[in-house]
Amino acid sequence: MIKRIGLLTIGALLLFAFACAGSQGGDDKKNAKPTEASVMEVRNAFKNLAKVKAVRAEISAQQLGANGQINTTVFKYDFVPPDRYQLTSSTGTISRVVNGDLYSFANNVWMKLPEYSGKDYEGFDHFFNPKFMDGLAEEIGTTATVEKKATETINGKTCQAYVLTVVSTGNTTDVCIADNYPLRLVYHTGKLDTTAIFSDYNGNVVVDKPPVQ
Repeated sequence: MIKRIGLLTIGALLLFAFACAGSQGGDDKKNAKPTEASVMEVRNAFKNLAKVKAVRAEISAQQLGANGQINTTVFKYDFVPPDRYQLTSSTGTISRVVNGDLYSFANNVWMKLPEYSGKDYEGFDHFFNPKFMDGLAEEIGTTATVEKKATETINGKTCQAYVLTVVSTGNTTDVCIADNYPLRLVYHTGKLDTTAIFSDYNGNVVVDKPPVQ
């Protein structure tokens, strides 16, 4: 059975561990002096992300094990706004949320998990919630600096790279933008990275209520 802690870990990830900005308070706003054109390009990309009709992402999350080794878990994430999303883990776990209800797929059977459904998991959709994403976009360039880098190629697609740095913490997020959408995000914290690569913007992504036995 899926554990609550595992779901909350992914929820936190989608609530922007990538959080290039996120208000830190203090004097950050007067200290951050990014280039205005770069700020607008990154802001607009996140605003567009908030308006998608559907999207897929592959998320690679590094964790530091008790033995000191760095392990990576990969999640494939399908999202259909406003309330349908599925997480498929490289460990074999499949979780699906439809209208606030959580379902788990194991042993070729879908099961509804009522004890893990409802308001506790509403935060999963904040990653694409327009109000949340618009607020995040407005923070870019205030509490975080934006530095434009060279272009890169990701999965055969050319994108423009930026580095966002939170002034108060020094944490950085690499953002690569193509067609006015984020194509890749890499959040760095210490020796650990969390990477999201997006695809199928506004594509044919279907997340329906599964057949439950």
